[in-house]
Amino acid sequence: PLDRPAVVARIDDLLLAKLSQAGIEPAKISGDSEFLRRVYLDLTGQIPSVSTARDFFDDQQPNKRLRVIDQLLSKPKTFRHFAEVWRKLLLPGNTSPELLQQAVGLEAWLRDKFSDELRYDRIVSDIIAATGSAAEGPALFFTALESDPKKIAAATARIFLGLQLECAECHDHPFDDWKQEDFWGYAAFFARLPKNEGMMPARDQRLVDRRTGEVTLPDTDQVVAPQFPGGHHPSPQEPGTRRQQLAIWMGSPENPYLARAFVNRVWAQLFGLGLVEPVDDMGPHNPASHPEVIDLLADYFVASGYDFQELLRTVCQTQAYQRTSESSSQDPQPDELFAAMRVKVLTAEQLYDSLRSCLTQNEQESERQPLPFN
Repeated sequence: PLDRPAVVARIDDLLLAKLSQAGIEPAKISGDSEFLRRVYLDLTGQIPSVSTARDFFDDQQPNKRLRVIDQLLSKPKTFRHFAEVWRKLLLPGNTSPELLQQAVGLEAWLRDKFSDELRYDRIVSDIIAATGSAAEGPALFFTALESDPKKIAAATARIFLGLQLECAECHDHPFDDWKQEDFWGYAAFFARLPKNEGMMPARDQRLVDRRTGEVTLPDTDQVVAPQFPGGHHPSPQEPGTRRQQLAIWMGSPENPYLARAFVNRVWAQLFGLGLVEPVDDMGPHNPASHPEVIDLLADYFVASGYDFQELLRTVCQTQAYQRTSESSSQDPQPDELFAAMRVKVLTAEQLYDSLRSCLTQNEQESERQPLPFN
């Protein structure tokens, strides 16, 4: 059985082997200030407080980095941050202002799931099979995509499976093995969502599957039956709606994409670059920079019960994650070799939350300090 220390060591060994093969010296391990800032921004979305930093710098225990990772993974700020990240991922950039007002419900739902340590495969299944109103949580994902089967198929394949199936919407995929029937067979799982004919505000719609509804190949009358990515169809005897059948498959061992796609997204969030880039275009046509690393992490993620906290804890403990961003070489190094930590740009939310944290701390410090004049 896999255990975390062995997985951490194996990841570092695989990365170092690639660096050695390329004749590149890895960067040194980052100092405490660089590490603390990085892990706080990555896990909580904001910089640490001054008092937190001072306590960390004063701590002389050799395992203090491991302890701070563990502490952060139990903080409400971490659950809020990841809910925010996934809310942005789930809602398209052109979501109407009316629907964005309902995003607080989706973000609260995600935050609760992460804080309850619900398995990632279960979270995805719950999203896929969601019902109810847009204000209640994941139903907003479908409403924001206008309950359009092809839009939902493209989005769910990219987000949860790391696949650009929509490239096969009008013709067979030009680079991958996906056929046009593969895309529309997957879209058929969403063909029975209710359509808004414009009579009801989007925020008031309720998501309940209809009894009928099919998709056809473009410019034809050929009906396409539901088909899981990879080729097989659900059994006619399987109970539940089409989306419920897809939700069950999403978290099943028959789905080879879910764990790899999530592992790759988490790696990209922590390192600023995925093991596969773009993160939503995985496949034989676009191999991973370190295939053994992504295979190892995906296997460990599944073995851990799709525990996203354990995945974060494992990756953050690697030497690769804790390296400085200062390269040991004057020559530019390929980012995909992870010789040094890639410099990441703050998101708007990270910048806002960090500035707010600084201002709050300054106000508190001012209240404690005597005024500089009589």
